[in-house]
Amino acid sequence: MYPATVILRSTAAALCLLSLAPLRGEEKYPLPQAHLLEPFWRQPEVYGEAVACLRDRPGEPATGTLLFAPAKILRVQSSYGKTVYQEGVDYEVDKANRRLIIPASSRIAVLDKKDLYKSATDQQAMKHKAGDPTTYLFYAEAWFRTIQVEVDYVRDEEWTGYRPAVGSLPATKARLREGKPLTICVTGDSIAAGANASKTKAPFMPAYPRLIQQALEATWKSPVALHNLAIPGTTAKGGLDRIHQILEKKPDLVIIAFGMNDVAEKKPGYYAERITAMIKAIREQSPGTECIIVTSTLANPEWSWSPAEEFPKYREAILPLAGEGVALADMTRLTSDIIQKKSYFDLTGNGINHPNDYMHRLYAQVVLSLLSDQAGDTSPESAY
Repeated sequence: MYPATVILRSTAAALCLLSLAPLRGEEKYPLPQAHLLEPFWRQPEVYGEAVACLRDRPGEPATGTLLFAPAKILRVQSSYGKTVYQEGVDYEVDKANRRLIIPASSRIAVLDKKDLYKSATDQQAMKHKAGDPTTYLFYAEAWFRTIQVEVDYVRDEEWTGYRPAVGSLPATKARLREGKPLTICVTGDSIAAGANASKTKAPFMPAYPRLIQQALEATWKSPVALHNLAIPGTTAKGGLDRIHQILEKKPDLVIIAFGMNDVAEKKPGYYAERITAMIKAIREQSPGTECIIVTSTLANPEWSWSPAEEFPKYREAILPLAGEGVALADMTRLTSDIIQKKSYFDLTGNGINHPNDYMHRLYAQVVLSLLSDQAGDTSPESAY
């Protein structure tokens, strides 16, 4: 039923150290398709929202949940962007419950919910479900996009969750306004390195650091150099140990994106100390360099390795670091608010901890919002 993939069962470390394919095919992705300056919290149109199509029991219709009640569905397409589905044939809209209903005759691929759980001897299984060591979770790198559709629609209700504030990043904004070159360095884990962004397969969407670079160049006309030094499996300690690699690039802006691997240690204070030390080292050598700290999206809430209750603690530990020259891209808060209304499987690329294209776009949209001059507006132009 499932495509061949690397099978990892023993440790989350092995999962996070999975090597990433080199970036290829990014030139095929049309940037306007990402709607990077049009996040759902700013406007009534929602673009490219991922919806996983899951079925309670074989033989029943599958369903997928939207973030908002839809006033009008504009398009439902495959995550690969190659197939546009037809209302009344491939899906029905249940506005009252914010759902798409997928009949058995639909062309849309679905997954039975029972298949989200595995035994220790199954392939594509990751140990284990929190509180139940005998139940493993379905894990498959980049597979979950096969049961996810992307939906464009007009929302019929307001967003009451997290909205990124305008970041206090005066030096970076000044460089952009004046069209000066901007050098961005990224330090982080597998998510920042690009895990499960489509990259080399249709629709060939780059990971969020590259999306940020492209959007800034397209809107501000500043040449933006990107040095992505993120390494899969890394924690904040690893980032601090390699801070010299960041400093060698003489960056104007550093994006610091750890947390997914750190939460397993259950030491939020230790994590905050390492992030603080990174910022201190950067400022000591380059006082004009500014930083954006990116909190992590959530892992599968049922995964024992990354306890769901730890993510808010890690977020809270670094909140005091935000201030002049240091902005916070709060992906922990945003993801928490989204999964109050949607399934985790709408957001994941591998079922465990990596985000899909939809979430990479949200990462980019949050960071770009921090670089705005006023709330809700990322630049004088809004083409992307």
